[in-house]
Amino acid sequence: MKKEKKGLWWTAGVAAIAAGVALTPQAMAQTQTPPADDENQAQSAANNDDDSIVVTGSRIRRNEFTSSAPVQIITSEQTTLEGLIDTAEILQGSSIAAGSTQINNQFTGFVTEGGPGVNTLSLRGLGATRTLLLLNGRRLNPAGTRGQVGAIDLNVIPNSVIQRTEILKDGASSIYGSDAIAGVVNLITRENLDGGLLGASVISSFEGGGEQYGIDGAWGQTFDRGSYSISFDYFRGDSLTFGDRDYLSCSQDLVRQAPGSSLGGDGGRLLDIIDPATGQSKCYNVLEGVADRLGAGGTTNATFLSNIGRFVPDSTATAGSGQFGLNLNGWRRVGLSFAQVSNRLYGTALTSSNTALAATLTPAQFSAVEAAWRESQAVVPNNDPRNARRTVISPVERMSLFLQGSYDLTSNVEVYGEALWNRRESSQDSVRQIFPTVAATNTNNPFGVTARSIPLVNSDGEQTVDTYRAVVGFAGDLPFVPGWTFDIFGQYGEAVGTYTNNIYLNDRVLATTGAGTCIQATGAANISNFNCADVPTGVAWFNPSWINDGVLPDNQRRFIETKESGETVYTQSLIQGIVTGDVFQLPAGALAAAVGFEWREEELDDTPGTNARAGNLWGQTSAGRTRGTDAVREVFAELEIPGVRGVPLIEDLTVNASARRTDYDSYGENDTHRVGINWQITPEYRLRATSGTSYRAPALFELFLANQTAFGNQNIDPCIFWETSANPIIQQNCAAAGVPLNYGGVGSSPLIVTGGGAGVLEAETSEAKTLGFVWTPRFADFSIAFDYFEIEVNGQVAQFGSAAILGACYGQADYPNNPFCSLFTRNGPTQSGTYAPFNITQVNNSYVNLDQQTTRGLDVTLRYEHEFPYGTLVVNSSNTWTFEEVITFFAGRSPPNTLNGEVYQPDAVGNLSFQFERGDWTYFWDIDYQAKQSDTEAYGGDIFAWRGSPIQGYYKQYAEFTATHDFTVQYESDNWQFNAGVQNAFDESPPSISVGSVAAGGRLGNVAGFAGNRSL
Repeated sequence: MKKEKKGLWWTAGVAAIAAGVALTPQAMAQTQTPPADDENQAQSAANNDDDSIVVTGSRIRRNEFTSSAPVQIITSEQTTLEGLIDTAEILQGSSIAAGSTQINNQFTGFVTEGGPGVNTLSLRGLGATRTLLLLNGRRLNPAGTRGQVGAIDLNVIPNSVIQRTEILKDGASSIYGSDAIAGVVNLITRENLDGGLLGASVISSFEGGGEQYGIDGAWGQTFDRGSYSISFDYFRGDSLTFGDRDYLSCSQDLVRQAPGSSLGGDGGRLLDIIDPATGQSKCYNVLEGVADRLGAGGTTNATFLSNIGRFVPDSTATAGSGQFGLNLNGWRRVGLSFAQVSNRLYGTALTSSNTALAATLTPAQFSAVEAAWRESQAVVPNNDPRNARRTVISPVERMSLFLQGSYDLTSNVEVYGEALWNRRESSQDSVRQIFPTVAATNTNNPFGVTARSIPLVNSDGEQTVDTYRAVVGFAGDLPFVPGWTFDIFGQYGEAVGTYTNNIYLNDRVLATTGAGTCIQATGAANISNFNCADVPTGVAWFNPSWINDGVLPDNQRRFIETKESGETVYTQSLIQGIVTGDVFQLPAGALAAAVGFEWREEELDDTPGTNARAGNLWGQTSAGRTRGTDAVREVFAELEIPGVRGVPLIEDLTVNASARRTDYDSYGENDTHRVGINWQITPEYRLRATSGTSYRAPALFELFLANQTAFGNQNIDPCIFWETSANPIIQQNCAAAGVPLNYGGVGSSPLIVTGGGAGVLEAETSEAKTLGFVWTPRFADFSIAFDYFEIEVNGQVAQFGSAAILGACYGQADYPNNPFCSLFTRNGPTQSGTYAPFNITQVNNSYVNLDQQTTRGLDVTLRYEHEFPYGTLVVNSSNTWTFEEVITFFAGRSPPNTLNGEVYQPDAVGNLSFQFERGDWTYFWDIDYQAKQSDTEAYGGDIFAWRGSPIQGYYKQYAEFTATHDFTVQYESDNWQFNAGVQNAFDESPPSISVGSVAAGGRLGNVAGFAGNRSL
């Protein structure tokens, strides 16, 4: 999942001179690689150990084609040539991650673990808390804001100091401890720097928005007894807004009439409502600028649904005027349903569930109903210009300092250390509805019945996160034990985040929506300590300037709106020690061993603002204080056992075995193990396999999260138009629940409650298996690796999701005794507050243990390198095919939820690059691709009733195969380097789907795969 990929970019780097040291060319000031760890050798297919490095997942020198476990290596040279300057973009774009949704800066307006602006990494789609990130082989500490901090924020890692990244594509808790279920990412910094480096980068888009700027530098020295270096990194990413791209700014139906339909004209025509202002398909962004009459009576046309409906301010509208005589003085009714129009014109209520009644109308009558309905729908305000200010990619500014060094205390022992400081400042601009329900007797209510206004208001937020990390350790040779080495270190990390949002004060909104202009609250109800004298005339809830533009007089705005801040602190303390060496000689080589221990303690403390803790936010997340701590003690051992060497069909056979004993304060003891076999059949052919178990105690936020609330959408309800469902069990259960026919789900947003599961949750366990084949032919400098993977997570800690909860309740034969049915509430047959009859009012979506998640597939990695008379060609490719991705909530009681191949979950992703070097010049071509994705199977088809009408519409629920192309030219002299390129050179737009599709949800126009789409 890469960055906004539409534009030109360049990077430049220079090397300064150090005393007695010649200038060294650098790649974008990225790295000065030590000779023993040449980053090109890390990618080579050579067969001898001299070309190998210590690869993550083992302490034996290997490369990605000779290690027993599948490993992907990403070098700074590769990322420089691709024009990537952000660690999150690099890791989320790897083939092992790109096939699943990643949390990044494209989640403006959504509640995410880690808070707004966070960037995390989920390998294999198993979640960020199941992916372990290391810096130089040592854990990073989580960072973020709000109460759900538990994963590593990739914003913390300055890419300019990274020499290479190793991704272990296998579970490895026995080696690295908790969280290493889906894999391990080890970010390795450059070392042995002599002199100074300075680099700058600019990435700008053709169409504007989403620009990125970076500057970095480093200075270091290497001397007889040690080395040191200090690096700085500055990064700024500008926002990309909905208004910056046509395909983001307007969420359209893109629905065509189903072929063969007998209603309303020829099959295949575009059904979309046409906006009279633009002549184009109507934009369904955010509803605003209207008032809802929620009560009956009080005006003319009482026989026509008692005038309950939606109205827009219109100074020309008079009572009884209009096509149906439904206008009020100063208000015009809009948004009539198909059934309302047909019933009003011809006494036949045509809906999606009674299409047979259409036979009672002539084609001309049906066309007249459709035309009137379209006219009424077209003028509903859904496309306020302020929607364009919403940020798709949040702006961010980051600054980092990184220090590292080592010093030889003796000829056998060195002391080393690292220090990292990082500041992230991010923000989000957004808009949202506010729809307070105003009493009929309120002086500011012109309708004479209970009503609500629905304007659009700004909903902005900002975050500042400071992260600190320090490491001090000693390493060297063990005294009195020849050939054995030791490494012991202590580490402390802390992240302090502050977050601010503009809020509406619930107690003040309630005080001004009652019978009077303002009712002074007393006691506990007066949370924000207000005085009605501040708004002597109340709040002008139905003033056209408020409904149309969200503008109130200053005193009224200050009365109900303010800003509030909270603070999140996450700390991690760690001590680890390890000794390693050869135990004794076997016929095939030395038996090597590593033995170690680890102690780790973590603490989370999130304190939201006063009003958030008191539940005094109108229509926004509220939260209590989340505070908790946990500690773990572990011992571990690893053996490298040489089995057979130098016999026919066994060039080399080695077994790697590891085990770990874990003891958590919260969950007690557990054992994990892993076995790997590396069989070099001949110099050309290698087989490798691993099998192991992993363990993860729930994260602190999963245990101790104080109840938080957010608002969802009534679309989570499977009982909406249940009579059209293809599932007879849903039809039966929704009818039993009393939900009437033709129930459309119109109403206020349900409250979604999330909380921790301390005392309820169990720890996760998992099993992972890999089986690989590597071919390195003698006749070419070429290697290809095929690695099958299978990971099964049991007792996975997660949230079901509000839609899954309702679907599991109504989709099972044991309704209403199904345990999911107790996790939500439904309104009764009468209006209750802001909720319409039968609305879902609240869903409990707290953390629970799911039964099982399984993923399996195939990774294919290849590399080719050949020196021609006119230059050197290097070809690299990494690909992942996912065969299965299934979540089972309750085995035997709920059907598996298959995700593979659905929109946002492509079953095949990968990249292919060509690099040609000639003299001082390098030419680079990179291709990233995602396979076709479709929700048609998941939703039982692609033909459904369109917008509650009897017209059957064809919904585009698939995203086409997509590939983007990047080109780079690099020139490198003795002491400077310049790169220039173009990303998404052919201006490939992201695929689009119908906005009515469940996957689209109107979130980012009609873009499919919104979370990190490569071609935005």
